[in-house]
Amino acid sequence: MQYDDVYFVTTTNHPYFGGGFAILPSANIHSHHLDVVVVQKPSLHKFIRLFAKLLKDGSHVYDPHFHDIAGSKIDIVTSKLEYDQIDGEDQKKQKFKVAFQIDSFNLRQ
Repeated sequence: MQYDDVYFVTTTNHPYFGGGFAILPSANIHSHHLDVVVVQKPSLHKFIRLFAKLLKDGSHVYDPHFHDIAGSKIDIVTSKLEYDQIDGEDQKKQKFKVAFQIDSFNLRQ
C-alpha cells in the first residue's frame, strides 16, 4: 500500500499512544498481529476535528484520512527524508526502511 501526504505513522499492538490516547481502540495485545496506523495530512480544521473525535469517542478511526493496516510482518519505507521520534525524542531527518514482525516466547514459572 502506498499513501501520499502522510502526517503520522505508528506501529502498535495495543490501543494507546503517548499519554493514554486511544489511537486505535480496536488493537489487542493478544491478537497475534501488529497494526500500522497511517493518518494522511489533514487541513488544520480537519486535524482539530479528528483530535476531538479521538478524545471524545474514538470515531476518528472512521475518517477517510485514517488508515489501519494489520499484519504479522510489516515493512515501512519512505522515499524522501522524514522526521521521526523515538520515545518522544525528535530525531534528524532520514529515509526509512523499517521491518516489524511478531515474535513470541513462552515464560515458565
